[in-house]
Amino acid sequence: MIQRSLEIMYCMDSNIALWETAGDTKKGVKDPRLRHKGHDVLHFTFSDTVTKFHVSNATLYIFIKGAERRPLPDVVIEVFKVKKITDHPDPPGFNRVFAKKMTQPLGRGDWVKVDFTETVSEWFKNPRENHGFVVNATANGKKVVVTDNNVDKGRKIPFVEISTVEPKRRLRRNLGLNCDDTMNEPLCCRYPLMVDFEEIGFDFIIAPKRYDAHMCAGECPFVTLQKYAHTHLIMMSSPNSAQPCCAPRKMSAISMLYFDEQLNVVYGSLPGMVVDRCGCS
Repeated sequence: MIQRSLEIMYCMDSNIALWETAGDTKKGVKDPRLRHKGHDVLHFTFSDTVTKFHVSNATLYIFIKGAERRPLPDVVIEVFKVKKITDHPDPPGFNRVFAKKMTQPLGRGDWVKVDFTETVSEWFKNPRENHGFVVNATANGKKVVVTDNNVDKGRKIPFVEISTVEPKRRLRRNLGLNCDDTMNEPLCCRYPLMVDFEEIGFDFIIAPKRYDAHMCAGECPFVTLQKYAHTHLIMMSSPNSAQPCCAPRKMSAISMLYFDEQLNVVYGSLPGMVVDRCGCS
């Protein structure tokens, strides 16, 4: 089956809920490291037009502060999904979805990738269960993860990249072919084409750093023209016209996080960046 993909990038919501704990008897807090004065509950909001898709991949990016000198300490990184928020004063329950131990980076710090596919998939299927998540990262007992929107003008707050595909009931609408380099397909087809913004000098783009733009390639013999009525009629009416070529028939946008000329962080959608379907025209 042919599936249309969509890549989305979400920044963390600016309204962060701070939950206070008053002891070690609070229900639902499974890890003792979360039992300190307070922790931030972070949240991504997904629109109804997006949650109708299926999640094929989701990557959470969190920024870990760097160490000033060696020896570099170990960092314990944990991500917890908020299970439930109630009206009573008790803090919400948590379910750990990721844990990793790494060496703290030297210098300014670095981004860490977290596979967030399963969690985001659950939120897409059941939006009411999206109560947010908590990130906990410590080195020598000190918090080293950035969750404050006021730090470095919000450039280091968590964000998530999501790749989606259309639900199966809509797959029949896509009549184009999808191929890869291992296939010996001579006809017009859509192939993967990864674009790396850093390699081409687009350093002002924060995320995504790379994405699959796709490309069209292949032949357009007469036998395939019946799929494209307009092209077929042009060929019959004007035999001396230019031969049809394999080209994009449908394009879509990608979401980006980037710096503008004043070094402000901007979130926007750039149209015509992804080839969704190829055809002969």
